[in-house]
Amino acid sequence: MHFAFVQVKAFGDLTVTATILRNLPQESLARCKIVVAPHLVELVNALAPVCDVEVLDLIDRRLPALFDLKKRGLFAGARSALSLRRSLAKAAPQATFVMPSARLREHFIVGRRSSLILPKASNVYVAHEQFINQQFGAIGCLPKHHKTIQSSRIALCPFSRVSAKNIPWDLVVELADACSRKGFEVELLLLEGEDVANPEGLRARVIPRRFDALAAALSTYSGVVSADSLPAHLGEYCNIPSFVVSPVPNCYWLPAHAFKSEHWGVFNRRVELHERLIEFLCAAKR
Repeated sequence: MHFAFVQVKAFGDLTVTATILRNLPQESLARCKIVVAPHLVELVNALAPVCDVEVLDLIDRRLPALFDLKKRGLFAGARSALSLRRSLAKAAPQATFVMPSARLREHFIVGRRSSLILPKASNVYVAHEQFINQQFGAIGCLPKHHKTIQSSRIALCPFSRVSAKNIPWDLVVELADACSRKGFEVELLLLEGEDVANPEGLRARVIPRRFDALAAALSTYSGVVSADSLPAHLGEYCNIPSFVVSPVPNCYWLPAHAFKSEHWGVFNRRVELHERLIEFLCAAKR
């Protein structure tokens, strides 16, 4: 059986799938491909997945309105749902679709095509691994270790596309101070358009708002301290350890190593957050 992993929504979802498939043996990888919506093409180019990628034939190059109803409205959402359904009907012939969830929207766009859903699990990487093990045998496709980098620098990425996930500035200062006290050089890694009014002595590095630029920048650090956002998953993809700071526990969407090692914390549980951060920094030094 051949499988087509359908990614038509979020950047993080695609990064997770690309990370998992990269660790498959060649004979298993030959049975997999990724099907993406056009708005994900730039990220595909940056990730350069090791499997075949098919881009759906959609007129709208933005996030499909079906997944952006609050901003785009019900009419645009219905049109994009029909467009996705028609395009998926022709995509990856003979392959069974692998869908991230069984919500009504995903069920509709799949139509009559054969499909499977990722198994329920405590973490999205674990869900992918369980699916792979069910279909291909016990391969063990999670990354086993991080690459060694001759660097003592930590990237601090405080911003998210969802403003509620931005790390509060007082906490940013605390995180930077904790990293410095452990002997790391801290840099605020910012995308063009992200601005810090008063960096309070923190060094800031501004990079182009492109996925390839972000991935290339992350690969030069020994660790990433990030808001609950794409940089954490790109760190995982680049084999760089990530520590995630979020407003509420969000274990399902943590990078694999952050999930397994409990390298995460929440805004209002500072003592626990700092204890886990110190464990993360000690591990990053090894």
